[in-house]
Amino acid sequence: MFPSDLTYGFYSLNKKHGDPKKPLDYAIVEATAILEDGSIVPGASVGASPEILASAEKIIIEVNTSIPSFEGLHDINQSFLPPHRAPYQITAANQRIGAHSIPIDPARVIAVVESDRPDNTGGNAGEDEKSIKIAQHLIHFFEEEVKAGRLPANLLPLQSGIGNVANSIIGGLAEGPFKNLTVWTEVLQDTFLKFWDSDKLDFATATSIRFSPEGFAHFYKNWDSYKERLLLRPQQVANSPEIIRRLGVIAMNTPLEVDIYAHANSTCALGSRMLNGIGGSGDFLRNAKYSIMHFPSSRPSKTDPHGISSVVPFATHVDHTEHDLDILVTDQGLADLRGLSPRQRAPVIIKNCAHPYYQDQLMEYYERSLFDCIKRGAGHQPHTLAKAFKMQENFAKNGTMKLNSWDW
Repeated sequence: MFPSDLTYGFYSLNKKHGDPKKPLDYAIVEATAILEDGSIVPGASVGASPEILASAEKIIIEVNTSIPSFEGLHDINQSFLPPHRAPYQITAANQRIGAHSIPIDPARVIAVVESDRPDNTGGNAGEDEKSIKIAQHLIHFFEEEVKAGRLPANLLPLQSGIGNVANSIIGGLAEGPFKNLTVWTEVLQDTFLKFWDSDKLDFATATSIRFSPEGFAHFYKNWDSYKERLLLRPQQVANSPEIIRRLGVIAMNTPLEVDIYAHANSTCALGSRMLNGIGGSGDFLRNAKYSIMHFPSSRPSKTDPHGISSVVPFATHVDHTEHDLDILVTDQGLADLRGLSPRQRAPVIIKNCAHPYYQDQLMEYYERSLFDCIKRGAGHQPHTLAKAFKMQENFAKNGTMKLNSWDW
């Protein structure tokens, strides 16, 4: 919602100087070209650039001469305000509905400067044994969905988050049985280059590309091979619930923790310490045909190789509710939650997704809570509030979520 809220003027309610209709004083934007009409061709990222530039009183354009012009790789749409907002007429990932460049009012441009520095990115997270197992579980699931007739042979447009699990899944698909695949996502990482090179991926659309320095070098070296199979769109289009639902996107993202009823925490460790932003995962998981969360069943702490269980009785922060998620998958297995009530979900999640180190402990919590809640007629999502966060509290005190007992 950031681009929309910016153009709505929600961030300038207390602005006391300048143009009240322009909430930003300055905007600095990278361009790979400036066209004759004054519009700019962005580089590897679009994001909220159209809305930011429309909302700034003064604009500085940084022309990057170290990379080729990206002209033709973007699909830029103007952001209209309600009640004049029109539907995005997109029915396929490779469909173009906008312009190649971002229009800019020249009167607001106060400087044009040159840059010769490439994108400052580090290496992408590598694959590990757990992420490879997760990818294998997911690919098997897709194969079964195709056999059942719920997915076409070339699946549906894929959305993938970032990190080693996402890398493994895309890498696995590049080596898997599916062909003529498409991607509708936010960020492309290095494994998408492998995906294209395998000839399994026909087309990808995103709001930015985040390759490693080696990945960008490979991308530019094979520019002619990739440029016809890629579109970069504004964040407001890439994350549009309308399009995500229409295309039937398969959304795959990674949480910090998931509880036994499938509430997911993507952002705040122990409920308070922010590790990362939610990004657009909420836009995709709420609206996708397949809403999938993939994650390692446990993570090491300083004192215990399995000190952090990714499956907990109750999530300490909820970014995605149990209504949003269909599939949970870890290195232990896959839990298909479609059509299950909360009390049916809990044993399936514990059995299929929790690490064996924690399975009995989690099942004991569930069964105790179920017994107590049924007695008082409150058994929809059974919880014992006094103990719901005991695993997280034990980790904060003792460096592990493994309990000696649920009794205090």
